[in-house]
Formats: sequence, structure tokens, C-alpha cells
Amino acid sequence: MLSHDGRGGARDIPATLLHSLEARLARTGRAKDVAQLGAVLGREFSYALIAAVSPQPADQLQADLAKLTDAELIYVRGVPSEASYQFKHALILDAAYEGLARVQRRELHTTVARVVAEQFPALAKGQPEILARHWAEAGQPGRAVDAWAEAANLAASRHAYREAVQSFRHALASLEAVEPSPTRDARELELLVLLSEVVSVVHGPANEEYSAVSEQITNLAERSGALQQLVFQMLSRYVSALMSGQHLKARALADQFLDLARREGGDAGLRMAYMAQITSRHAVGDMVGAEAHMGSWTEAVARSGPSPFLGEDVMVHGSSVETAYLLGQIDLARRRAAQIVATAEASGSPFEAAAALQTAAWLAVLLDEPDRAAAIATAALAIARDNSFHTANQITCILAWTTARLGDTRRAVILAESCFEGWSGGGFPRLPEARRLLAQIRALDGDVNGAMAGLDEVCVMAADNPTVRAAHLIARGALRLSLGQDDAAAADLRAAIDVARPLQTVSLELRATLPLAQSLAVQGQKAEARALLEPVYRAFTEGFDTADLKTAKALLDQLS
Repeated sequence: MLSHDGRGGARDIPATLLHSLEARLARTGRAKDVAQLGAVLGREFSYALIAAVSPQPADQLQADLAKLTDAELIYVRGVPSEASYQFKHALILDAAYEGLARVQRRELHTTVARVVAEQFPALAKGQPEILARHWAEAGQPGRAVDAWAEAANLAASRHAYREAVQSFRHALASLEAVEPSPTRDARELELLVLLSEVVSVVHGPANEEYSAVSEQITNLAERSGALQQLVFQMLSRYVSALMSGQHLKARALADQFLDLARREGGDAGLRMAYMAQITSRHAVGDMVGAEAHMGSWTEAVARSGPSPFLGEDVMVHGSSVETAYLLGQIDLARRRAAQIVATAEASGSPFEAAAALQTAAWLAVLLDEPDRAAAIATAALAIARDNSFHTANQITCILAWTTARLGDTRRAVILAESCFEGWSGGGFPRLPEARRLLAQIRALDGDVNGAMAGLDEVCVMAADNPTVRAAHLIARGALRLSLGQDDAAAADLRAAIDVARPLQTVSLELRATLPLAQSLAVQGQKAEARALLEPVYRAFTEGFDTADLKTAKALLDQLS
């Protein structure tokens, strides 16, 4: 490290200690000036940097540094030209820095910033936060903002999202010192939108910190009145509503968003608005409507190039994978899942890779492929845990289901119960689905009463998405059939069919119809069973290798 600001903010130094440290510095004579220059550079600094900044000749500078070393005020590693120095204690640095007048500090920070920018481009590019601190202390807030933003973007590109959050906040703090103007408002809005993205990765979009940033974006955009800014503000409001579970609100915002984006006319806004249409319609069970907007989104993406929004592909394709599955387009769902995994892996982003694998694992759950789901979810969980992503709970829930389906039901129950602590949301399964999976796992473990209580609870919950409630009813109907409660089971399954059919979610309709037809066949009502099952089966044109369709085919052959 060539330079590092180790001051860490003002420290209260007892007066007697401060006087003692100042006296030690004063006894070094002329070398005190070098100590003060080093304090401006930071807790650690290189010889190359202090030599570039200091007005002293090389021999005099080296002598003064040696004097500070002999006085045990600084440590040295290496020999001049390659040496690096470090203050022995942060309090010595503070004492040296406090001995400078404010005007001197500003002048020295200005000099350091210019030298770093002009003579140390690798340092300026690789550690822009160093440049940012010096510009800030030099009273150059505009340049500090630019450097902090560069530091934040660099951290985000390395997937160091917490560091990116801190740097964006430093940029916003520096911006407060810039004179108010429309230009400053535009810059602030830009930084807030970027901050909201990394905050959503670190904490999840339902987090209070994300909500606070979203509110700042909303207030600023309304004040500025710029249409493009309003588009980004609408994006923030939409994502906040969607990810906090306010699906009906998100659905309304999505229509406002699309109208606004069409008036603004830019492809960046349009692709975000189409994303909102796809994801909000999926969230409320309108799979046909969600699928209808996929073409428009794809066209806008082709025109506008790389996404301006972190996780856009994962959000859209995450929804579109389940949408295609529910609409009976099994092969399309598989292709989409494979596509987002490949795209995420190529991007090098662990966040997108974990989210893409999570979606692929969820598709394997829907297709009743526990071995495949387990392998994919294991890979997703490793990435999520390595990067402290909030989606680890959801992925753990998928692994709990696979563990139960593969026979270790006791461990599966423990896993499933553990995933609700600190639940933050993001991807599949959603919280009501996770509760349903826990109930189904308990049933496999022999806890029928606990399973039924859990399914009763989720079946009476208010649900913005009717397909989720239908899936609850199917799970309870299947459990009731296993307990010989045929009439109650039939009521659940028929209620699920009544939800699925008008939504054209044929995969969901098949999942409800199949156990009902099997029950009718056992009861000797073969004609009714065939009349119920056959039209649903014939609605499919692909996916005939899936467990549900193979079982349906075998039953229809038997009923013939």
C-alpha cells in the first residue's frame, strides 16, 4: 500500500498526552515538517510518494525520515526509493496533523491529490478512495464526489458490495458541500440509484436501509421534475414494493412506470418498465400477461446493450422460468433456466450466479427432480454463504426439501426450520411457499398433525398471487388423500383447479387434477377420472419426460 488514511476521524487526546507528543515532535527539529507531511499522507506512506510531494532535496528528506525513525515516531521497512513508513501509533499521527493550520492542511491535501492523480496513475486508478479523501480534505468536494463514486463502482465490480455502500455514502456526504443546483441534484439522484442497487444486494430490498434510500430517491426526483430522473425513481419505488411483498402496489406502480417510460422514450427506461410488467404480473399470478411482455423486454435489451440495473436478467428470467413452467412450456422453462445460469457465470458476478442457480434449483423442485435440485442448490448456497447474500435462507429451504425427498427427513426438518431465522426475501421460494415446504417435509417425517396445521395456516393466508394459494391447496389435498379424507381432499383439489384453469396455468391444473383423478379411479369412477385428466394432459405440447406428465400418461393408459 502506497498510502493509507489512518486518521479514522478526530480522536480526543488528553491535553497532557498531546503536549507530550508535540514536544517529542518538536525535538526532531526540521524533521517535524516531514512528520506533518506524512500525517497528511496517512498512517502508512511510501518513500516514492512523500518524495514526490515534499519540496526537500532527497538527501535532506532521507535524513529527516531517519531522524523520525530514530526517535521511534515512525517505523521503516526497506531502503529509500523502495521504503515504506508507518506511524508507530495513531496518536502520533494525530498530534502531527493537529499541529498544521487549516490552510496548511488544505494546501498539502491539494498537492497530494494532484501528485497522486498526475504521477501515480496506478494508485489513483486502483485505490481511488485515497484520492477521494485528499480532495475532500482539500476543500474540493466535486472532485471528491467523483473519486468516491469511482471507488464505489470499483468495489462493486469486485463484488465487494459493503465497501461499495460505504464509498457511495462518502460520495453523497461530499456532495453536500457542493453548491445547490440542478446539476448537483442530478448527480445526487444518480448516486442514490447506484447506492440502492448495492444496498439491495447486501441487505435485501425489503430492508429498512433500502427503503430509506428509495424514499430519498423519490423525494429528490419529485423536486427536480426531470422525466428521466422520475423513471429511475419509479424503478426504485417499484423494486421496493415488489421485494417487500406489496405485490398489488407493485402491480399498480408497474403500469405507471410503463406509461412514464414510454413518454420518456429511452430504451434504458423501457427495459426497466417491461421488467416491472413481467415481474409484477408474475407476482400476482398473471402468467399470460407476464409472458406477453417478454418479447418487448428482449427487444429493448437488444437495442440498449448491457443492463444499467444490477440483477435485471436474474429478476426477469427468474420470473419467466416459473411463468413458462406454469403455462405448461416446460422445455422453454428449462432453456431459460440454463440461459440465466450461463449468462450469470459468464458475468463473473457471484450475486447473479447464486440467484441464477437458485432459480434453476427451484425449477427442479417444481419438476420434482430432487437429485438435480440438490446439486444445483448446493452450488448456489456455497456462493451465497461465501458472499453473505441474504438469499441463503431460501436456498437452504430448497435443500431441506431435497433432503426430505431423498430420505433424510429428520435432518430436513431441522434445515427447514432453521431457514426462517433472519428471512429477508429474494427469489424462490417465497415465504408462504417456504412454510408450505416445511409442512410437506414434516408430513414426510411422519408429523402429520404438524404438517396439517402448517398447511391449514398457509391456506387461509391472504395471497396476492392466486397460483401460490392453489399450490397450498394441492399440498393439503394430497395430504388429506393420504389420510383417507377423500371428500375434504377433493374439495381442496377442485378449488385449486378452479384457480388454475382461468389463469391458463396448466402445470398447476395438472398437479391438482392428477391426484384427484387417481382418487376417482381407485373409487371406480374411471370415466369421470379420464374426463377430468385427459383435456389437461392434451393441453401440453412439451415436457413429456417430467414426473407429472409421465404419471398422467400412465394413468390415462390404465383408464383406457
